[in-house]
Amino acid sequence: MEGCPVTAACLDSLAAIPALLYLNLSRCNLFDDGCEKFSGLRNLKVLNLGFNDISDACLLHMREEWIGRVQSLNCVKSCNSLRNSVTAYWKIVLRRFVDNLALHLLLSINEVVNRNIEVEIVNEVMGSHGGHGIERMLEELPPVAMKRKRLNKSIRLLKESMEVVAQIID
Repeated sequence: MEGCPVTAACLDSLAAIPALLYLNLSRCNLFDDGCEKFSGLRNLKVLNLGFNDISDACLLHMREEWIGRVQSLNCVKSCNSLRNSVTAYWKIVLRRFVDNLALHLLLSINEVVNRNIEVEIVNEVMGSHGGHGIERMLEELPPVAMKRKRLNKSIRLLKESMEVVAQIID
């Protein structure tokens, strides 16, 4: 009967069915009035009274009365008041706002850094030295040039040694 409006007369009719095992009255707009009628349902194993306007005192009394007999008693209360709903919603909105603000700041910083690095690279390669940045990057550094000369000298010496060894062997 979930979601159906239940009146006191309906509860009288339900209380007249002692063999009832499962009863779902969640979201049925129930109040404290008539809750005492559930005590006649001795065979009831599962009772769902979630999301109704039943007071804590009534729920506590029902829990004490049903403990040990009922396998499942769901008494989750709803946020029927507008204030509770708005408060719960506002907490979610605020959390998302803070998360989105942090992500936006991270993205903005990332874009600024990438844009500045891109501008610096373009200026270095193309602009700062009259458009000769690429040629300057391809120029050989003096220590590298010296190593290249030494390697070429070693290669030439090895080739000459190889020719001498070949002549000796022949």
